[in-house]
Amino acid sequence: MVPPMSQGPSSAEGQKIRRAPGPRGLPFTGNLWNLATDPLTFLQDLEASHGGLCQARIGHLRYHLVSDPDLIEQVLWPPACPWTTG
Repeated sequence: MVPPMSQGPSSAEGQKIRRAPGPRGLPFTGNLWNLATDPLTFLQDLEASHGGLCQARIGHLRYHLVSDPDLIEQVLWPPACPWTTG
C-alpha cells in the first residue's frame, strides 16, 4: 500500500479535497482487525468493492491501495513522480 498523503482535508486554496473510497473501520484501530486476521482477503475485497484506488485506516493513519495498472503507472513513472528515492 502507498503511505498517506500529507495534505489535510482542504487544500491551500480552501477547496475541499475528496478522499479515496474505503471501508469505515472501527474507532481507534481502523481496519487493523480486518488486515490482521486475513490480509490477502481484506485487500482483495477492498479492491473489489471500492475499485482501483481506495484507502484504509490503520490506527489514525490512512493508507492508499493502488491496484489499477494505469494508476500504478501514473504513480511510479518518473515524469509524474514528484519525489526522489535515496
